[in-house]
Order: sequence, then C-alpha cells, then structure tokens
Amino acid sequence: MEKGQQCENAKEAYREQLTKTNNSQTLHYSTNFPQLNDALQKGEEERVAKYGVLLSQYSEVHSKVIPIINKCLEGMKTSSQIVNGPKDSQTLIDANKTGLSPPGDIPFEEYGKPATQQPGTPVDKKRTKKVKTKPNKGTKNVGDGNDFQSLNPGEKTRICKKKIEEYSAESATLWSERQGLEKMMDVYSQNNALGDPESIKGQLEVNAKALDKSNEELHKYQCYLAALQNSEPPPRQPFYSGQTGGVPPAQAANGVANPPGNIPEPPPPPGSAVMDQDDGEFEDDIRCYVLYDFQGSNDGEITVSAGEELIVLERDIDNTGWTQVLKGDDEGYVPTAYIQLSE
Repeated sequence: MEKGQQCENAKEAYREQLTKTNNSQTLHYSTNFPQLNDALQKGEEERVAKYGVLLSQYSEVHSKVIPIINKCLEGMKTSSQIVNGPKDSQTLIDANKTGLSPPGDIPFEEYGKPATQQPGTPVDKKRTKKVKTKPNKGTKNVGDGNDFQSLNPGEKTRICKKKIEEYSAESATLWSERQGLEKMMDVYSQNNALGDPESIKGQLEVNAKALDKSNEELHKYQCYLAALQNSEPPPRQPFYSGQTGGVPPAQAANGVANPPGNIPEPPPPPGSAVMDQDDGEFEDDIRCYVLYDFQGSNDGEITVSAGEELIVLERDIDNTGWTQVLKGDDEGYVPTAYIQLSE
C-alpha cells in the first residue's frame, strides 16, 4: 500500500514539473524569442537608415569640397608655371643684404723714410692740434660681446630687441616682488603681531636698487633701438630708490631743485673725433656741480652723484652732449645736461 502511494506521488510531481516546463517553452518560443528578434530587427533597420543618412551627407560635403580642391590644384599649377629662379634669388638677396660697403684699397706706406722738410721753415705749433677720440660709449660689448659698430643694422636690431625682452621680463619680476613686499608691509603696519614693518624696508630698498638698474638697462637698449629705427625713444621709468645726493650749491642758493621726472635724457653715444682748442691740453681750474645722479655703465663713462663737485677736463665745445670730468683720480665722460659749470 505504501509503495503504491509513493508511486502516485511521484507521478503527480512529474506531471506538475512537466507542465511548468511546457509552459516555459511555449512562453519562450511564442513570446520572448519573437520579441527579441523584433528588437534586433528594429535596431538593424535604424543602423542601416543612419548609415544611409551619413552616406548622403558625406557625398554632399564631398561634392562641395571637390571644386575647392580643384581650384587649389589649378592655382598650384599656375604658380608652378611662373616660377622665376633669378627673381627669387634677387628677392632673397635684397631681404638679407647688410648695406655695408666693402673696404677700400690698403695704401702703401713706406716705413723708415724720414719726412722731408724745407730747411729754415719753422714748425707752426699753434696750427698743430691734437685729436682725441672720445670712446664710442654704448657701442662696445653690447649684446653678444662683439663690437657693436661692426655689426650690420639687422644684427644690431636683433641684439637690442633681445636685450629689451630680457630686461623687460626682469623688471616685471622685480615689480611683482616689490608689490608683494609693499602689501606685506601694509599688513605688518596694521597688525604688529604678524611682523615688524621695519624689517621690510631693507628688502624694499634692495628691490628698488635692482629695479632701477634693470629699468636703466632697459631704457638704454630702447634708446639704441629707437636710434636704429629713427623713432622717438620711450620715456624713462621713475626711480624707486632714495635720492642719496644733495641739492647742488648753485641751486640751493635759489631753493630750486629739479624733480626726478625732469632729468634730461643722456645724449646718443658720440662716435666722431673731437679737437681741443688749446693744442689738445685739458682746461684747468674749471669746476662743475653734478645736477643729477648718473650711472656710468659703458666704456669711458664715469658714475657721479648729485651735489658732487668735479673738475672739467674737456668742455663740450662741439655740442656732442658729453663732457670729460675728473672725480678724484678717475676721469670719464658724463652728459653735459647733468652738470652745471661753476661761475
């Protein structure tokens, strides 16, 4: 009896499982699988449709570009037919010619032959003048260390522009540093607990001297470039460091002192020979007072400070803009506009 009951139970379980399997199979083949195929078919149809649109757009764009390409090819063909080698060579020569003239013939000099002089003819010493050549200030060792005068105008312009770019970047860096120090000093002044504002003054003075020096070099090369381009030089930057020199006695008597903004520009570097009036001898007992600070940065120049008393060795009789002076044991040239002769 028990075995028969177990057999019936097994049949019933098998029947239920078979029914579930058949239902799942029917659902798969009649519903799920057709829906999947429909989705795949729809996606493929959309892909084909989009591909057709892309082909249409590609053909349309290509049809617009082809005339442009053909026009470019025609222009290239036309240009290739008018190539002129000699003309191109001449254009290159004109663009790179220096404008320097070739040197002349070297004259023959017979050394060792004494100069002849008619007997009894006195030597006129008054008509014999010594010729002294002022150093060509601002033209040697400029840029790459070469003689600036021997370079062609293009090389001079390139060197000046390079130096202007370098000193402009240096001045900008120093100016940013100065602004930061000034802000820090303001913060310290408002709150002494954060720091001592007096400690910033020394850094500001060092920064001011470096900034003034950089601006002076920048202005110097800007003047060189302006002279090469026959244009007006830019104005000089203001001085940030303190004025160490006093007021010259000639001006102190009248209580007048020119502000730093009215300091005249140094003249362009002289390059011609200058004759003295007194047989090449320096003028004695002529003194002058320095009106403005001047930093001698080139060969032949001398650094002076406002208020100093100097001895004039050579006056600016030819209006070159430079006067030779003696400061202690050192001699050199300073701008004529920077000094005032003693009465």
